[in-house]
Amino acid sequence: MNVQNRLHPFLWLLFLCPLVLISCALPEKLPVIDQGARTYRDYERAFEAYERHNYGTAHKLALKSAAAGSAEAQALVGQMYEQGLGVPRDSEAAAKWYLMAAAQGQAMARNNLGVLYAKGHGVRRDEAEALRWYLLAAEQNYAIAINNVGAVHEDGQGVEQNLAEAVAWYRRAAE
Repeated sequence: MNVQNRLHPFLWLLFLCPLVLISCALPEKLPVIDQGARTYRDYERAFEAYERHNYGTAHKLALKSAAAGSAEAQALVGQMYEQGLGVPRDSEAAAKWYLMAAAQGQAMARNNLGVLYAKGHGVRRDEAEALRWYLLAAEQNYAIAINNVGAVHEDGQGVEQNLAEAVAWYRRAAE
């Protein structure tokens, strides 16, 4: 019995040492919920509402995510303003949201901003600026933008009309 009494404190040390080592490896604070993940979930919920044609809810959720910096949500908000879905049609607001998303590399926003420049909706009409945005989106293989570059060359919008160039862009868009 005397031997067991002497081993008992030693066994506690064997148990406590690994716990102390593990606790040293733990972070000082528990991680906070990732804001980016929350923003993305808000965008996903907004897009689901958008697809269900529940535009009021979609706009509310997308706006929250867009304000937090989500390029996808910013593009969605821009599209809703451009088309008047859940909000009054407002080309200037659409251009503002598209520009924020486009600056982050969002391809649809880049293309749609190009369309606004081509038509002069919400921004001054500027064919060269329209082509610039189309080309940026086309570099990302955004088929609609590639097609729009073809249309620019076919119609000679801000560039010299070039049907061969237009056909090349149309073929690329079709791939």
